Amino acid sequence: SGLIALYQAAILVRSAEATTVLFGAVEAPVHPFFGRMMAALRLYTPYEHYPYVRPGSADKVNSFALGEGVALGLLSQTPISPFQLVAIRIATASPQRGLAFTAVDVAALEALLRSIGETPPDMVFLHAPGTQQGDTTEWQAVQKVWGALPALSVKAFFGHSLGAAPLVSLSFLLETLQRESWPVLPYTPIWGHLEPKRWREAVLIGLGYGGTMGAIRIRYVAGSSPQS
Repeated sequence: SGLIALYQAAILVRSAEATTVLFGAVEAPVHPFFGRMMAALRLYTPYEHYPYVRPGSADKVNSFALGEGVALGLLSQTPISPFQLVAIRIATASPQRGLAFTAVDVAALEALLRSIGETPPDMVFLHAPGTQQGDTTEWQAVQKVWGALPALSVKAFFGHSLGAAPLVSLSFLLETLQRESWPVLPYTPIWGHLEPKRWREAVLIGLGYGGTMGAIRIRYVAGSSPQS
């Protein structure tokens, strides 16, 4: 996924094997074969008007919907932007008996989030695919580590672009930090409508098939020298 691409870029930059790395992801899943494959999981949204995807909806209804996305970024040792990559972690949940793949493992995700800092960020961008199981267990892990805090999933705006989703979400996160503008979802999510009180640090979560997961911590250094 795109988060793995960013992780590999961070390894290259921090090991001094490269000074600047171009990373990215593209996903175009809107075609008949993939549509039928996902339909077999019975996760598609029943909503016939916007927002079709309603991550974490209190209605407790699956609202998965496909979207297409592409995102590119630069990670550099040289100051090129006001954003700093504070931490990035990747993990895989252990296999579970009776499951073809692990959807979201609360304990594994909780450990991952603790590894990028016990101090709560100012906000969290959730993976939240729009499925009852995924949305609920991800939010449970966040609450166990940091309690309730401002949360958002961009799936409501763009749909689910699979491997590109974390970087599409990251681009939205960076703009949110810089503009200090917090969108209000047009429905009631399980994490409420808390708005950030500060605009300095954010955590983004990415989840994938087979129990893969990752998280990054981003710092916005406003009014000072740019960071990588």
